Amino acid sequence: MFHRRALLFFIVFVFGSASAYGADYNGNWLAVISPNAGNCNKDYTFNLTVKKSKVKGSVFANMGHHKVSGKIDSGGLAKMRISGKKRGKILAQFENNSAQGTWSVGACKGEFRADRES
Repeated sequence: MFHRRALLFFIVFVFGSASAYGADYNGNWLAVISPNAGNCNKDYTFNLTVKKSKVKGSVFANMGHHKVSGKIDSGGLAKMRISGKKRGKILAQFENNSAQGTWSVGACKGEFRADRES
């Protein structure tokens, strides 16, 4: 009985912990933000890197260089901050090799999409 419990604990620890740290989403992603409201009229494409649930990247937009950072929870929900001359946020759902969500910076708002790079 003890061995079964130990084995079960080991399986949950090893496989459960990978999911808890966003390991399913690790890697490089190509992201696009597309505006649909506000005084912004251009799509921006940028790279994101996910490692152990942490998201990092940067985008060059109208107001200069903006850093993107945040976290992905075990269910794939990502909450990211956009920092630079203007600040904003990205909320997205990651699933397998793609992600979809929304973004906003000041009055500009729109759609967020990302695809895992191979």
